[in-house]
Amino acid sequence: MTSASDFEVALSGGHHNSLGNTEAVVEQVRADISRLDELIDTYASEDEVVRLRVSSALKRIAKTHPEEFLQHFEEIEQWVLRLRQPSAMWSLSEDYRNLDGKLSRAQRVRAI
Repeated sequence: MTSASDFEVALSGGHHNSLGNTEAVVEQVRADISRLDELIDTYASEDEVVRLRVSSALKRIAKTHPEEFLQHFEEIEQWVLRLRQPSAMWSLSEDYRNLDGKLSRAQRVRAI
């Protein structure tokens, strides 16, 4: 089984404006949604580019696995708010918008 550090390795490197291996990581998580925790844990990376790509991957996973994503939504929010990284905050705002009909009242209040 691959660990979060393997996701970190997969998401690092390359040009900082590129997606790098984001799509490959998304496909791994979609194939085994139980690995979503591992991807979220990769927010702990010290590499800002890796964290950007984690947010990008999570945004894509939220579209195809909204229920599983919502089960982890508070944890994702906590990471993003703690990191205060603009790219992660932007992705989270897009998640709020895309999942609006599925958000709880409390989640909707936090989004606003």
